[in-house]
Amino acid sequence: MLVIDKHRVADWMLLSHLAEQRQLHEKILLYEKKYGQTFKEFKNITDQKGNEDFQEWDDLIEWQAYTNFYAHITNTINDIKSGNFQVA
Repeated sequence: MLVIDKHRVADWMLLSHLAEQRQLHEKILLYEKKYGQTFKEFKNITDQKGNEDFQEWDDLIEWQAYTNFYAHITNTINDIKSGNFQVA
């Protein structure tokens, strides 16, 4: 039987999630540079427009997915750091 220390698993999980968080952050920054504003600002402006720009709509959907997943992975990282996770 192979026994792995929970702290070693936590370190591996943390590194994996931090790498993914960094990739998401870089993608979010690309949209912020492209539009010169934050996601919330862009969403508010897009919601107020009467006509739809399909490129902006596609970017909005993708940007929102990155933003949501970034928030989720940040919560997961915080859980791992506090030891609030299970290994099956």
